[in-house]
Amino acid sequence: MNKPTHITSHFKKGNDQLSQLLTHQNQLKKCEFELKNLLKSILPDNTPWRLENIREHTLILETNSNVWATRIRFLEREIIKQIASSFPKIKYLSIKTRVFNDQAVEARSTHSKITLSDKSAEVISRFAESIEDEQLAKSLKRLSSHTNRR
Repeated sequence: MNKPTHITSHFKKGNDQLSQLLTHQNQLKKCEFELKNLLKSILPDNTPWRLENIREHTLILETNSNVWATRIRFLEREIIKQIASSFPKIKYLSIKTRVFNDQAVEARSTHSKITLSDKSAEVISRFAESIEDEQLAKSLKRLSSHTNRR
């Protein structure tokens, strides 16, 4: 049986895929550090953005709103110019708008539960009893149970 080896030894043995991943990760870390320093001087501190990736000649940023995406696009030339000193292969900036996971969880938790008035629940329940479609009737009965009285 072979003696256990430390994981870093696999990067040194010429495993191209692992070494490429490690190199890319280090490049992303360095680029993110420089972007943070650059963007804090250009954008307000509370601007939500993330470095998603660097592909070929494109720096891909992600933000959580179209407003911030538009503001960052206006600064595209300045960002590329500043970042090109450390990353000369970057020629383009791509900006994606996506709700970040922590915001999605927060948005889901702040939704209030739907409640119906007793009268509305009664009308829906009666209607559910009068229709032939069993699936729809079951769904309507479940909906009619969303009252304040529980």
